[in-house]
Amino acid sequence: MTGSEMKAYREKYGISQRQLAQQIGISQQRISALERGAPDLRSDQVGKIDIGKPHPSYVPVEIIEGIMRVREKNTASKYPDPESWKAIDPKRWHEAMLRHVLACWNDPYSVDPESGLLHLEHIACNVAFMLALKGGEDN
Repeated sequence: MTGSEMKAYREKYGISQRQLAQQIGISQQRISALERGAPDLRSDQVGKIDIGKPHPSYVPVEIIEGIMRVREKNTASKYPDPESWKAIDPKRWHEAMLRHVLACWNDPYSVDPESGLLHLEHIACNVAFMLALKGGEDN
């Protein structure tokens, strides 16, 4: 990506040089130099432009595994239909999340006695459900 392409991208998406630098993993000073016409000696963006794309590797895998444990445990025991959560009013997921928050208030690594899993894992799952259900609504 050339300096002029970087500048056009930043203007199009309303981001700063600092934000772009974080997205593509180079210094803000380098972006500034490229936008002023310095030659681009980097070749990692040649052929495949990843600027502006999500970075799934930024998400700790532990939260994904925690949600998965809750889903597998509950699907095997309480809720045999793995898609049944979609029919639940988001307010009920909010209440469930708050119950788990209160249960681990003094000990964030406490275990839910019913499932044997961390309350934090249940909280993550409840939040995931709430975000998924909100997905179609205007923010």
